Amino acid sequence: MKPGVTGWAQINGGAGISARDKMALDIWYGYHASPLLDLQILWGTARTLLFGDRANQQAVEAARLFMASGRSVSDSRAHSESVLLTHPARTAA
Repeated sequence: MKPGVTGWAQINGGAGISARDKMALDIWYGYHASPLLDLQILWGTARTLLFGDRANQQAVEAARLFMASGRSVSDSRAHSESVLLTHPARTAA
């Protein structure tokens, strides 16, 4: 995956989280990349441009747990779906 202007780490914390948490979010994204997640990143980017950076502690914690657990991709899919469904970019009006 090539680096770009936006990404999972940028919409889930941006300047408000540590470099270690950004790395965890980027690795989480690498294991969970999908067209749906990419659309969510685009929507989150638009929200960030309009409203500024907001840390999503649930996404950061999920990435930390993923890094610490060493689980396989298939084991973590169910949890990733719950993070997608409760992400502020998806639930905000």
